[in-house]
Amino acid sequence: MAVLLVLAGACGGADLLEPGRFEGNIFIHEGLGIRLEFPGDWVILPLEAQGDMSRGGRELLSGGDPTGGAYANAGAPTSRLLFQVNRYPLGTVQGMNPGLVGAVENISARPQIQTAVDYLQMLQSFLEQGGAPIVFEPIAPSTILGGQEFAILAVTLRPTADLIIGQVYYARRVDDGIFTIVATSANLQDWQIMEKILEGLVMAR
Repeated sequence: MAVLLVLAGACGGADLLEPGRFEGNIFIHEGLGIRLEFPGDWVILPLEAQGDMSRGGRELLSGGDPTGGAYANAGAPTSRLLFQVNRYPLGTVQGMNPGLVGAVENISARPQIQTAVDYLQMLQSFLEQGGAPIVFEPIAPSTILGGQEFAILAVTLRPTADLIIGQVYYARRVDDGIFTIVATSANLQDWQIMEKILEGLVMAR
């Protein structure tokens, strides 16, 4: 999930949609009409850990450059991380810790972005600046998730010779915001678990 954390590492810009909340293992966002339940043994990342994860994402995507390389000057952030939930506690597994990240970005100052597809195309161009090998699947303009229409971008990263990471970006425009969910996994079993979680998404907008 490092890719999204690079883009949503901090709050800034205009006053974005409300941050939402967790009730136990259920994420609720009144503004978006979202309800998403996670397995009880998955780990909800606390807010204070988000900065460290964002810095780690920049280093991973820039091919190991601790300064963040091409991502170091990405501009003032206009996004808000809503949730990050991992299968295992941070630091307890080697390699990729599978998880789901949700964020919203204010695009009111970006007239070139009108649709979720536009947003994913912008994201792909941004990611191509990094040093880590990345393969992009063609953007799928329409799929149904949580009863609403999303666009999808699938990405495969190989930051090291022995680590292959799969990420799927779901994006939907709501008013002046783009809501995204990113699923990150390193094997088919983890991906199937995340698909099952996302099947339970309810979204009213």
